[in-house]
Amino acid sequence: SYLEVHGAPKSLKELDNHKILRCDYQNQLNFDHDSQVNCLKYLGSKLLRPTEMTVDDPVALQALIHSGGGIGMLPAYMGEGRELVRILNDHYNPVMHTKPFNLYYVYPSFIKNYRRISLLKSFLLESLRQNSSFHDVAEG
Repeated sequence: SYLEVHGAPKSLKELDNHKILRCDYQNQLNFDHDSQVNCLKYLGSKLLRPTEMTVDDPVALQALIHSGGGIGMLPAYMGEGRELVRILNDHYNPVMHTKPFNLYYVYPSFIKNYRRISLLKSFLLESLRQNSSFHDVAEG
């Protein structure tokens, strides 16, 4: 509904005229730079764009975007099956604009032979291998 009223930006520079919503993941995840997870503030601008609102939970950000509060950046899986519109596809590529980071699935060693853990681990590894956005999947 936000895009119906304000229109979709067609370039990175046009983001200057839109309400940017932001999620502060810094307390939850250790990313190197805020510019990776909140790139709408940085891309195509020499100065930081002001944000309309900052939340500390991605689900809250999703709700704000869905309710028409502005433009925000969500992980791809959070936009699936929603009435959200992807914008700036020709200007932003997550693979090019972000740095890789390690993701670990951790569990106590005493349950490593449990059938449920083994099945979940197999499922996660296979899902990651099939998803083209994940390039390196290692078992440890």
